[in-house]
Amino acid sequence: MAKQALESPSAKQMLINHYLSNSDGFAFGAPNFRDRFQRELNNMGFPKNSRNIACINGSVLGEPKSQAGENMMHADLTGFIGFLRRIGYVNYTPDYGSKGVFRYLKLNWWGANVQDEIEKFTNTDANVGSLDNSPGGYLRLKGRIEETIQTTFPITSIYQFQSILQTKIGIFAPLALFVADIFIDHIYLNLTGDNTFVPTKSALAFRGNPLYK
Repeated sequence: MAKQALESPSAKQMLINHYLSNSDGFAFGAPNFRDRFQRELNNMGFPKNSRNIACINGSVLGEPKSQAGENMMHADLTGFIGFLRRIGYVNYTPDYGSKGVFRYLKLNWWGANVQDEIEKFTNTDANVGSLDNSPGGYLRLKGRIEETIQTTFPITSIYQFQSILQTKIGIFAPLALFVADIFIDHIYLNLTGDNTFVPTKSALAFRGNPLYK
């Protein structure tokens, strides 16, 4: 569902940093979508001297929802009596500079041997800052997921999946839980918070120094 939303025309037009660009570090939009959309807006011309009003959630004090550069999601799974281990994390983008925002590790033999590693970095302009933590409207990601799976983070036991399995697969939940109990030795899943979805300045289409009226 998330992948389908990211590949919608609106997402590919509006996101200044899209995964389909395959950029490593610098922000690029989806090929043949973002640039074309921006050119069309530029050719049409932007309204001037307009009074802009936006309805968004978030702090009325202009405070960010989370902490730039810190961990947002962490997953650690060990199975088959310790022979296989998978680790993944996603960090918020930093306020400035370069930082790893995604990492996936595929290990075996109790984590002693790394079979595969994928890591993605982002370079954030100090004049822009972390868009994940800009004041303004945020995506209530953590709460929505917890409501859907009927449990709260962190998830440290496979038995916390019981409510998920019962909701999704009904009478087959006990069997699935039994199989998971046999093959999964350790599990840790944590989603620490929400992220900015629409910054206040973006919602108001504001450009310039906010100290000046």
